[in-house]
Amino acid sequence: MDTRHLLVYLSWETIRRWKHDYPTGQVGDLAPYAYGSDQVRLARLARPGDVVWVLSSPHFAHYRLPPSLIARLHVNQAVDQYSPGEVRVNIPPPSAGWRYVVLANREHSHYYPLNNAYSTLLSLTFAGSAPSLRNCPHCERLVAQGKGLYAGLPAHLQTIRQLAPGEETALEAFAGAVAEGQVVFLSYRWAEATPLAIRLAERLSAQGVACWWDQWMVPDCVAEEGIRLNRDLLSAALTDGIRQSTWMVALVTATYYTNGWTAYEWQRAGEEMNNPRRARPLRRAEVLLGGDTSRQADLVLAAAEADSLAAQLLAAMEKPHHLPPAC
Repeated sequence: MDTRHLLVYLSWETIRRWKHDYPTGQVGDLAPYAYGSDQVRLARLARPGDVVWVLSSPHFAHYRLPPSLIARLHVNQAVDQYSPGEVRVNIPPPSAGWRYVVLANREHSHYYPLNNAYSTLLSLTFAGSAPSLRNCPHCERLVAQGKGLYAGLPAHLQTIRQLAPGEETALEAFAGAVAEGQVVFLSYRWAEATPLAIRLAERLSAQGVACWWDQWMVPDCVAEEGIRLNRDLLSAALTDGIRQSTWMVALVTATYYTNGWTAYEWQRAGEEMNNPRRARPLRRAEVLLGGDTSRQADLVLAAAEADSLAAQLLAAMEKPHHLPPAC
């Protein structure tokens, strides 16, 4: 019997409520290895041994971020909680309130840090009458109306979808890169280092490094047009990005350490480095572009072209954690 791969959606509000109940660093340990829905499709499609891929569409206020792969759940059991003959099992929240629930094998399931799954999602082909999310007229109209590139995705993801045979390969590759690869948080002043940030993000991404870069992870209208986002919401987005990262790369221009947001990012990364519950260490690198070193970085690089900086960063990522600062 071939393994079915199902794509399901979990609202960002549900994830935020669930995360709020657990201390930082314990989410992975206490994650609910289950998924619930009132859609009968879940009961009809999900069988023991199948895989459920959980996606969400993160947002802060009405600003929507790229879709993120949240979890890969390896199904152990499918439960209809309203069936009179069903054996009652302990179902963790937030799935407990739904009629149909799949319980997952913890050993073979995995939760992922915040990521940008947009390109992978659009590349997939599904079984059934709507085989692709590409070239959707509704989504194109929303983009034309200025509602953002990702505004139409939640509607597409509401229906449980089955991947066409072989399509899981792309999701497996993306998930592996997110789980095992490096995640770089790019910190820089928009007014002083944007061109280099763009090139560096592109070079690192081309080498399989996930980049938490504001113009990919913060909504377009905020990143490109400078529209002010509520301070609490923006700081929450930046903090989440730093927590997911294994490296912070600071492009240190003349006013980097005196600007409120970049100074906040550097300080927040320093605090996160001391978080005893981190699964992987966080390191900080400085690229000196007219500013002075803080003398607190794991790695200090002199100004250079994006290709050279990317090569130096990739080499540093392959070394053990304790790196001497060096110019």
